[in-house]
Amino acid sequence: MPKVSVVVPCYNYAKYLGQCLESILGQQEFSDFEVIVINDASTDGTGGVIDRVSDTRVVTLRHEKNQGHIRTLNEGFQKARGQYLAHIGADDFWHPEFLASTVPLLERYPQVGLVHTNGALVDAQGKVTQPRATNIPLTGDFKGNELPFLLRENYLFPHGVLFRR
Repeated sequence: MPKVSVVVPCYNYAKYLGQCLESILGQQEFSDFEVIVINDASTDGTGGVIDRVSDTRVVTLRHEKNQGHIRTLNEGFQKARGQYLAHIGADDFWHPEFLASTVPLLERYPQVGLVHTNGALVDAQGKVTQPRATNIPLTGDFKGNELPFLLRENYLFPHGVLFRR
């Protein structure tokens, strides 16, 4: 059983999916994961991008009819076998050390339900347009109730979150 399951829902993101998958499969210093890629009845070249991936950690599912993002994401989580879960949009990508820096925190702090990072906004040409996508009010390894902060501003970057099953 893999330590981490990564769910990648995809609908018509062939243009970006290759880079997304490369960023997951190219994680440095951590390789104990599975990637569940779900082609939600894409009509572009998404299927071809997926077919070119030969890594045995990649599991692919294909919908004949579009199910929508939330249903597709939930299906991926149901299929996931990992102790920890993450999802990433097919048009996003991870820093090469994302898993190597987040998994140890969940291992070290069993009382913590999730860890999160910040992210940058990048345009279609790959240029960073905003170096920090959120305004995280806390620094360091904060272990506590973030709810009061989250009620004022949801600063969790969805594709920078790793959580317990």
